[in-house]
Amino acid sequence: MRILTIAAVAAFCCLVALSSDRLSEEETIRALEAEEAAALLSADTKRLEKLWDDSMVVNSPLNLITKKRDVLDRVSDGRIAYASFERRIESIVVQGSIAVVMGSETGVPSPTHDLKAARMNRRFTNIWAKKEGAWRQIARHSNLICE
Repeated sequence: MRILTIAAVAAFCCLVALSSDRLSEEETIRALEAEEAAALLSADTKRLEKLWDDSMVVNSPLNLITKKRDVLDRVSDGRIAYASFERRIESIVVQGSIAVVMGSETGVPSPTHDLKAARMNRRFTNIWAKKEGAWRQIARHSNLICE
């Protein structure tokens, strides 16, 4: 009976530790998402360069599939620019070295933005991968919500 009790306590401790690790990873991803949203709003391409993996691919609301460099160029020259931007995370799923983030976004584009709209409401999915101990965004899909 004593061995069974010790085994149960050990199993419980392992579950708590795994749950704590997962929660910590979710908190890390949530912080990175906030950092990315702030970098987009301020057009901080240096920060975006560090957050996005070199292999990142984006399926954008412009009906384009683009790579990291093109998105950075669009941010640099104002074709992606916001007067305000808010991201609402609805789900974060972390499985090993991959994290999937889903939710909605509302942006008010600046006059130079590629999309000429007063306000953009979108659904998004961001995918992050942990490489060499650091999380980097590797893929993104966003689409406009029709009003």
